[in-house]
Amino acid sequence: MTARGSYKNRTTRFAEPAVLVPVVVGAWSRVWDVAWADGRSSARMRELVSVLAAADAADALEDAEALPVLLALDAAWEEVKAAFTDRLAAFGDFPARIRIITALAHTEYLDIVSEAIRRMGPLPTPEDEKDEADA
Repeated sequence: MTARGSYKNRTTRFAEPAVLVPVVVGAWSRVWDVAWADGRSSARMRELVSVLAAADAADALEDAEALPVLLALDAAWEEVKAAFTDRLAAFGDFPARIRIITALAHTEYLDIVSEAIRRMGPLPTPEDEKDEADA
């Protein structure tokens, strides 16, 4: 049985980076239209680049070990970033536009990480909840 299908990984905060590639690709896809302020955005190109970049990143991470989720997210981010920027350049996008979409995607990615950190943090105690209610 692979680590992906093991019971241990489904009940802990570990994941294989390749499994998280779709989450990171989603961050890039959500900011796609913002980077094309001139109205040239194409949903078909977004789908094409997203699928190709996801496949590239998943292939690069195929043999990666299971890691704590935040480290796995970082590994997935780095591979998707490399794949996305390479694919965008291959399809003729300008370096400035690639930097814009990379910065926007990174902001979206950081939102994902902060939400994961928030949810993985310790549960509030009754005293914490009382303090928040009093504030």
